Amino acid sequence: MTKTQEPIFLISLPRSGSTLLQKILATSPDIATVSEPWIALPLAYMRRDRGLISEYWQRTCAVAIDDLVAQFPRGEEDFDELCRNFILGAYDKASAGGARYFLDKTPRYYLATDFLERLFPDAHFIYLFRHPLDVLSSVFSTWHKNSFSPKVRGSAVDLWRGPERVAEAHRHAKARKLRIDYEDLVSKPAGIIAAVEDFLDVKFPATALEDYKAIEFAGRMGDPTKGRKYDGVDSASVGGWSKFASNIYRKRFLRRYVEDLPEIVFEEFRLDRRALLAEVDSIRCGFSGATADMLGHQQLRLSIWLQQLYPFPDSRILPRSERARIPLG
Repeated sequence: MTKTQEPIFLISLPRSGSTLLQKILATSPDIATVSEPWIALPLAYMRRDRGLISEYWQRTCAVAIDDLVAQFPRGEEDFDELCRNFILGAYDKASAGGARYFLDKTPRYYLATDFLERLFPDAHFIYLFRHPLDVLSSVFSTWHKNSFSPKVRGSAVDLWRGPERVAEAHRHAKARKLRIDYEDLVSKPAGIIAAVEDFLDVKFPATALEDYKAIEFAGRMGDPTKGRKYDGVDSASVGGWSKFASNIYRKRFLRRYVEDLPEIVFEEFRLDRRALLAEVDSIRCGFSGATADMLGHQQLRLSIWLQQLYPFPDSRILPRSERARIPLG
C-alpha cells in the first residue's frame, strides 16, 4: 500500500509568485505536486450557509449535513476524518507516489486555512507574501487587460478581502509555518531554497534554479502565462505597481485602496501605511484615460454590489467606504 504523503499548503494571494515557488519546490524528488487542486475548498464550504451558490439551496444543505454529522459516533471528529482521507486520497491518486510530501498550491486556500489546520494539524504551511499593490497591478494586467470592467468582480475577493485573510491566517496560524517574501524569492532564491530545506528537511538538486524552468503542470489552472519560457528568476517585477497609476483617477483609486486596507495587513505584510500613501501621492500622472477608468470602475462597483444581493446579502467583499461610493442612480 502506498504511504500517504504529508501535505504542504502554499498560502498566498494570486499573482504572488506562487507558481514560480511551486516549480522550484517541484525540483525536489521529495515533493510531488500538480497545478492547482482546489480540492479542499468545497469540503471547507459544504457546511457553511453562505459563500456557495447552488441549485439545491446551500443553506438547507448545510443544515442537513450538520444533522447527518450529529449522527456520527464521534461527530465532528468523524467528519474531519472523512474529509482528511478524501483529500489525502486525492493527492495520492494525482501523484506518482514515492515522494514524502504533496504540495497543494491553491491560492484561495487563504479562505479556508482554519479548516486545513483543523484537518492537518501536523502539516507544513508556507506563506508567500507579495506587496498588495503589486498583486493588484498584476491581477489587472494579467487577467483584465489592465482595465476596469465588470469582469474584475471575479478577482474582487482576492483584491478586497484577500490581503486581510492572508494576514489573519499567518498571524493566528497554529501549524508549522514558513514565511517567504516575494521580493526575497526573486532576488535571493538560493536563500529561499536553503530555508525550505531546513523547514521540510529535504534536499534540492544543485541545479534547481535551472531545472525549474522546464517544469510544466497539466491542467487548466495556475499561471495564465503557461508555456512561456522561463529565462530565470527576475526581480524586475518588484515595485512595478506604480505603473498602474497611469492617470489621476487610478492614482485616486490606489490611495483609497491603501486607506481601506486594515492595519493587520500592514503589520503582517511589513508595510507602513503612511509611507505607502506618500509614495502613491508622489506619482506624477496625467488625465489620459481617466474618464474611461471612472466609468468602468462605477460599473465594476455596481456589478459587485448586485452580485451580493442574491443569494448572499450578508456577504461583503468591498470595504464599507468603497460600498458607500457605489452609484445607485
